[in-house]
Amino acid sequence: MRGTDLNQRRNSASPGRKMSMLKRRLYSDERDHVLAALQASEIAPPELCQKAVDRCVLLRRTPMVGEIRGLGGGVAYAALKTRASAITLGSKVYIRREFFGDDGEIPLNLVAHEVAHVVQFSRDGMLKFLYKYLRDYMAGLLRGLGDSAAYRAIPYEVEARRVADALRMSPA
Repeated sequence: MRGTDLNQRRNSASPGRKMSMLKRRLYSDERDHVLAALQASEIAPPELCQKAVDRCVLLRRTPMVGEIRGLGGGVAYAALKTRASAITLGSKVYIRREFFGDDGEIPLNLVAHEVAHVVQFSRDGMLKFLYKYLRDYMAGLLRGLGDSAAYRAIPYEVEARRVADALRMSPA
């Protein structure tokens, strides 16, 4: 992140407003880099990638019980409470406090990874996404993989890491 961009963001806050962001959309420079990475990784058609970038909301908190739907939501809630850096449910990305600074800063590779999940939710639908995600995770465990290895082997996670890796190669 360039220092001038960060200073502009900090200075653009309302005077006297406490800079303790809990919710925000992607900053313009994040949008450009993430969109380029999504398109470079060919995760979905460009218009679907653009829609995900436009709709994505980043929240610095754990989802509330009322926001959790079904088993997948319950697993997501538990994962975020225990070990995950972030969890995506639809277009909302819930990020652990230690990764979401008071100034709104979030590691760009984490943003790209989670926006990839927003694309996947939109592309495949919530039920299909959650079903396949849990099925593939459980299959990894049944093959004898540990928790972390089973998580890393989930095709949706492999695809999201590919998007985050594309940040280094994107011209944006």
